[in-house]
Amino acid sequence: MGNLSNLVMNFLQSQIFPFVVTFIIVGLVVGGLALMAGQRARDWAKGHLAFVIIGSAVVYTATSIGQDIAASFGW
Repeated sequence: MGNLSNLVMNFLQSQIFPFVVTFIIVGLVVGGLALMAGQRARDWAKGHLAFVIIGSAVVYTATSIGQDIAASFGW
């Protein structure tokens, strides 16, 4: 099981996280541009930027929480 958890972590760090970082940057840039636009775009950005921030926090804390859970099972 230890080998499986190492394979999963290596995959996440090499393949998924660069994509997630790019997605977070694009989301923040689009949200920032929308905040500078008209009232309707501002309202849209205010509703979506919170989800970008919450999603990025979940992704980055999931790795440490996942490692803690795997360690508690002895993997």
